Amino acid sequence: MTNISGLFVERLMRVGRCAPGDPAMERAKQCLLDYLGVALAGAAALKEKNTLLAEHLSASQGSVPLVGLNSKADVVTAALINGISAHYLELDDGSRYGMAHPGAPVISALLPLLYSEQLSGLSLVRGILVGYEACLLLAEALQPDLKQRGYHATGVCGTVGAAMGAAFALDLP
Repeated sequence: MTNISGLFVERLMRVGRCAPGDPAMERAKQCLLDYLGVALAGAAALKEKNTLLAEHLSASQGSVPLVGLNSKADVVTAALINGISAHYLELDDGSRYGMAHPGAPVISALLPLLYSEQLSGLSLVRGILVGYEACLLLAEALQPDLKQRGYHATGVCGTVGAAMGAAFALDLP
């Protein structure tokens, strides 16, 4: 493809097809471990201080476990609450040049899918790779304009990264 969108998707497809044992796969696993530590700490802090969390949980019916909480929710609510937990203490990973935190949106969207769709660990790690790549490529391309216009790159580019990572993990066309 010769247009920018086509080139973007081709790059994401290459990234997502790397083989087990590839250094990028190992880095994605490290990102997952970092995410889990930060989300667990964030969930503990949220549980102590936030009644809004209880309202979301009481309104949600589902079977997807939430990171760090003894609760379950539907897929969408689980992604939301996991994302809040992962970003709550502002210890999540980040990109200096993209000014974005890819783990909170990308991995928070992927974990409920992993559970509900019974995806493999390989699908999860490849989804993380594709999601991070999409988020960070966009963030680095759009900064500093996003920040100067009042947008937080995590919300803008992280959403795209989460969608692309989920689509790849689910093996969508």
